Amino acid sequence: DLDGALQQTALIAEDTNAGETRLPFMVGEAALLAASGRLVAAAEREESDRMGVMLSTMGKDAPAMAKLSGFESRVLKAMAAPEVARDLHMYVTQWECVDAEPSAD
Repeated sequence: DLDGALQQTALIAEDTNAGETRLPFMVGEAALLAASGRLVAAAEREESDRMGVMLSTMGKDAPAMAKLSGFESRVLKAMAAPEVARDLHMYVTQWECVDAEPSAD
């Protein structure tokens, strides 16, 4: 399926180190047709950072049922954990019991 074809792009991506996670970022153009039966996935490098992804039915000269051009993924970069802000309350709440007058309703 298309997800598997997108995963293939990680195998041919440049500048990828072991253990890095790549996430889909952009698709330049997408063409989708109806498909049934068993599909074959293929990925090709279009440019240094862009891939082409195709799904087609099994068979000689089978047309692409799904084609993504200009697919780009980017490496997920680790971020430092945000500093947790602590609440500094500069006041003290004090409750007092007060007898209320009955209302005139």
